[in-house]
Amino acid sequence: MIEKIGYVLLGCFLLLLPGFMLTLVLFPKQGFDFWSRIALSVGFGAMALIYIGVILGRPELKMLRFALFVGAVLLFSAACGAIAYFRGGLKIPAAYARAAMRVLRKLKPPQPSPPPQAQPPAEQKQLEEPKPGETPRPVSQQAPGEKSTGGRDV
Repeated sequence: MIEKIGYVLLGCFLLLLPGFMLTLVLFPKQGFDFWSRIALSVGFGAMALIYIGVILGRPELKMLRFALFVGAVLLFSAACGAIAYFRGGLKIPAAYARAAMRVLRKLKPPQPSPPPQAQPPAEQKQLEEPKPGETPRPVSQQAPGEKSTGGRDV
């Protein structure tokens, strides 16, 4: 049972890895979203696996063995990765990783807010010294820099 699961995982890895590396070589800019690139990876991966199998299965080579096939696929993927590195295509997986980390940070439960601190006693309003014949008004009602006119219109 475990052997079958291993073959399925290895098959998915061998199908996606060369295709993904080939999409990084052919489309080095951020032109596709993640799922479009995965869909292209499956198609290109199947194409690459077929071509590698045809080359290794030639009668004069007689090299179509499981270990050689896996090695050839990994070699092809490494070559595509080197080409993608020089073309600037390896920035795309880093961008996908940053986007995934942003999503994972949003899924984290929020931190509990600290309890409210005790409020200091309310400051008493300072009253301006009234001039004779004026009603006093609090300083807080004046605009900053405004001179007190003592209630008179000037």
